[in-house]
Amino acid sequence: MNRQSKRLMARQQSQSEAERANAPKKVISQKNQPESKRLTPKIYLREVRDELKKVTWPTRKTVINYSTVVFITLTFLIALIFVLNLAFSKAVLFLFG
Repeated sequence: MNRQSKRLMARQQSQSEAERANAPKKVISQKNQPESKRLTPKIYLREVRDELKKVTWPTRKTVINYSTVVFITLTFLIALIFVLNLAFSKAVLFLFG
């Protein structure tokens, strides 16, 4: 380890100590914490509905475009794997047959 690395490590250590000293102290006692209660299904579904309202849903055109890209890619990869499988099987049969 050279001098420059040692200086860098010392500087980082002093910075982290300063950050810890300036950080507000949080005292967490278990008496002050409320007990976590399970939500009722009604409250859960209401919260899910509220969150789903915040979602930016894609347009129909976007979904069709993405689906087309996925379908074309899958078709290409399936054809590629089929051709490679056929070629390798013919090569193996030629070598060992």
